[in-house]
Amino acid sequence: MAPDLLDQWVFQAGDTVAAPTLFVFGTAHHVPEFAARIRQLWDGGTLRHLVISGHQGEAAAIGAAARALGIGSDAIELEIRARNTLENVLYSEALLRRRCPQGEVRMLAKLHALLSPCVAS
Repeated sequence: MAPDLLDQWVFQAGDTVAAPTLFVFGTAHHVPEFAARIRQLWDGGTLRHLVISGHQGEAAAIGAAARALGIGSDAIELEIRARNTLENVLYSEALLRRRCPQGEVRMLAKLHALLSPCVAS
């Protein structure tokens, strides 16, 4: 992704974006908080799909926590190979393209992940 397109993909917590897919960057920390935020966004009414990317159980833990809060398994896709922010994006590309062919996606991540220098074309 070209750096000048980054603003079209990254949204701040207070932004209102009616996108059907949430791309979640995995974390081993704050899993309950991530799940609660996923549930909050889900309750907003436009979210229908989750793509969760993470290594060493990060994606699975967030997915399980979201399911425990009532998000259906059929709405969740896991990407479990990524070991860093660039790989999160690269390995999730096919899942994201399938779930949101128009490219409308929200992102949920720790701030440092969104500021990492990962550029994909």
